[in-house]
This record gives sequence, C-alpha cells and structure tokens, in this order.
Amino acid sequence: MAEKRSKVWNYFSKDGNGTVTFNTCDAEISQGSDKPSQRNTSNMWYHLEKKHKALHDEAMRMTEPAAPKKRSSNTATVQQSLPQMFDKLTKWTLADPRTKKLDKLVMEMLATDIQPYNMVEGVGFKRLVAALEPRYPMKTEKFFRTKMLDEVHGQLVGRIKELLSVENAGEDIEFTTDC
Repeated sequence: MAEKRSKVWNYFSKDGNGTVTFNTCDAEISQGSDKPSQRNTSNMWYHLEKKHKALHDEAMRMTEPAAPKKRSSNTATVQQSLPQMFDKLTKWTLADPRTKKLDKLVMEMLATDIQPYNMVEGVGFKRLVAALEPRYPMKTEKFFRTKMLDEVHGQLVGRIKELLSVENAGEDIEFTTDC
C-alpha cells in the first residue's frame, strides 16, 4: 500500500472510509477525505504529537533522512534561506568593502593595461563584470577618471617616494631613457 511508507503507520490501523484507529488509545482519526487519492497522514502525525509525545519523537527519529550522499567535492547540498537568496540579487552599497575592493581592482587594471577610462562603459566590459559579480554596482568612466585616479595616484606617489628614499635606494639614483 502506498500510505504504508510513512512511519506513522506503525502506530495506526486502517479502518476504511477515510479513518484510522490509533493502536494504543483506540482514538479514531480522520485521514482528511473519503476519497483514497486525497487521504493524508497529517491528522495522524498531529494526534501523535499532541497526545503521545514520546511516540511522536520516536517516529520522528525513524523518519529522519539518511546522511546526505557526499559529492566528489565532499560538500553536501544545503537549501538556502530566502534572505540568502535575495542577498545574491541585492546590489552592494557604495560603502561596502567589497565594492571598494573591486573599484580599486578595476582602476588598477585600467592603469596597468593602459586602457582608456571609457572601457568601463563598454557593453562587453559591463557583461563581464555582471557575470563575475552581479551584486557589484558598476561605476561610470567619470568615477574612475576623477575619484579613483586621485586615490591611486596618491598611493603610487607615496610608494615611489618610499622606493626612492635613501634607506631603500642609496645615495645615488640614475635613470635612462630610450629615445
């Protein structure tokens, strides 16, 4: 019988016509419908929980699922909560440290690869960033040209001065250029 799959059936006997009898206290419990295709075990579980707590706990232990099968990467699949799901769709704020880190990395990429600032407004670049991190709030060319350039420039000047200091470079420094 299909309904015998539930562990709650260990405590009930089928009467027919949509009712069952609890084996311990002889209580008659409805299965929710006279039609066999619409019957369920909800009322049976409810009776167990409210009237026979120890038996309910025992039945629940029997129905606990087996340990999840491990994947090849040794991680079990866990269903995410609604807040976790929405967090994946919510854009980061401008003050978020993750946003600031990516702003800096984009600016470093532009400077290192000698790319024009308007590259960040290209469709291909926006698609790439959206695929890599959809929560990142993409900035305009003006943001990188003004705010980020000043910040990176200040850091770079400080680093060059540190490298050229007498403690690091010595007394004499020579530069050559190819013309």
